[in-house]
Amino acid sequence: MKFSPLLLGGVRQQLALFSRYGITTVVSLGGEEEAAFRVRDAQETPALSHARIYLAGTVIAANTPEEGRRMVDNAAAARPNLIKIRVDDNLGTTRKIPPDVYRAVIGEAHKQRLPLAVHFFYLDDAKDLARSGADFLAHSVRDKTVDDEFLSLVKIRNIPYCPTLTRELSTFVYEDIPAFFTDPFFCARPGRK
Repeated sequence: MKFSPLLLGGVRQQLALFSRYGITTVVSLGGEEEAAFRVRDAQETPALSHARIYLAGTVIAANTPEEGRRMVDNAAAARPNLIKIRVDDNLGTTRKIPPDVYRAVIGEAHKQRLPLAVHFFYLDDAKDLARSGADFLAHSVRDKTVDDEFLSLVKIRNIPYCPTLTRELSTFVYEDIPAFFTDPFFCARPGRK
């Protein structure tokens, strides 16, 4: 497969911008191309001039336990830092990965010595995912108020919980051109003249 140096440069540029704003590490939860993996593979150097990146690679979306295990094996070949799945039905508009499938994916990720991150929406799913061995809960419980059982599961298993602090920015912020698009702080490119 031919590799584009432009993509590699683009990943480095974006990570350099993060670094200029003081962000030293980025975790990408899926969908990265080969360029991001190449940048990640070259980042263990004292002369690093950009933020570090850690990657999930392909998001696993399987229909059966066997397919899920196979997809994890294929994803693991790219040497991601973690595996990610989506357990979300987009408010009833798409099929959600069933528990037997996500448990198989979690088991296979752990067999490959890879932590598993999960995109989820519902409290009941979050609880079962925690019980089933998910290592990282991405986004937020958005259908109910979290309860003591959920908090206990997360605490006992020491599971990082990455909340979604904003939602639907494209609808509410970018409907018109927001004022911060002309704010010097956001227009500046730190470290550049």
